Amino acid sequence: MSKILLVENNTDLSEVLSSFLKVSGHEVITAYDGKQGFNLFKSISFDLVITDIIMPKVDGLEMLEMILKLNPKTLVITLSGGHRLVPDVANQYLEASMKMGAYFSFRKPFKMNDLLKAIDQLTSC
Repeated sequence: MSKILLVENNTDLSEVLSSFLKVSGHEVITAYDGKQGFNLFKSISFDLVITDIIMPKVDGLEMLEMILKLNPKTLVITLSGGHRLVPDVANQYLEASMKMGAYFSFRKPFKMNDLLKAIDQLTSC
């Protein structure tokens, strides 16, 4: 069981992901923007962070940078659906997140089992 910080501004997706991860045996704490997520990260110890990239206040790339500056060994998975007006932006953001230090990245929509496999791979080491 891992303690996961889930940062996702889409409340419907956040609820679905949180429920799926909890049923899969993980403890999940949710934030709805990068600012709230980073504040939680600073105050609570997590095994893993899963974050959306395009969010209000502080986006996922900014949050990833702040998290890794605070703790370079943090396990991070990024998610992005891009922007509806510029579909390819998701790939650009996800590639950037991997270069910055994310271990896995998923383009929305993704298969929940693929996310679970990535989590299990990261947290079983």
